[in-house]
Amino acid sequence: MKKHIIYIIIALFSTVFIACDDKKNDDSPLTGSWTYEEPHFQFEYAEDSIVFQIMQEPYKKKVEDLKTEFLAMATEKMGAYFKGVDFKNDGTLKINMSLQGGTTMAMGGTYKTDGKYVQINLDTEILQQIMGGNIPQIPAISFTYTLQNNKLLLYFDKVYVNSLVRTIMGNEELRSKILSLIPGFDRIPEQALPAVIQSLNEQITGILNKTETLELGFILQRQ
Repeated sequence: MKKHIIYIIIALFSTVFIACDDKKNDDSPLTGSWTYEEPHFQFEYAEDSIVFQIMQEPYKKKVEDLKTEFLAMATEKMGAYFKGVDFKNDGTLKINMSLQGGTTMAMGGTYKTDGKYVQINLDTEILQQIMGGNIPQIPAISFTYTLQNNKLLLYFDKVYVNSLVRTIMGNEELRSKILSLIPGFDRIPEQALPAVIQSLNEQITGILNKTETLELGFILQRQ
């Protein structure tokens, strides 16, 4: 379970965000300490149910049930591991986490704000220590952020999720890491993998085409 949550956090705080200029963060509105408050998830779909098939049996879930279950899981699991972020005025940051057994740790990195985006670059050595070895190349992610009443909302939308999924599915090493988290996926015969991966690509594309609104992220509270 720990590695599942770590992958989620890595997906939200990944390496090498979108290109930006070299302006300093002296006037960044994010400077300060922020504690995790709750997940942010907005999802509107063109149909009332989503159908997806990974193994033999198709998976069908009503959209409203999916939204409820996802928010419940994110509230419980992410809140248990992700504690907050400290943004320093020198452009560095610290992500505060709590691992299984109550062990606490902090992941360092750097950040820049650029218009409505925040770009973060994590210390890859720390990520390797967490994952117990080398990690695959993490695709670029850019957060949209809004700041109001000492609450910071960080999220990415449908366009960026679409780009992220395409990058993951096109990167053999990263794709293998993600798919290995699916129960039973390791039992698929090697000769059948190309057809399974093609089917996954087609299904994901179809789901994203029917997705009308998607915002996935979290809310932080200034300390």
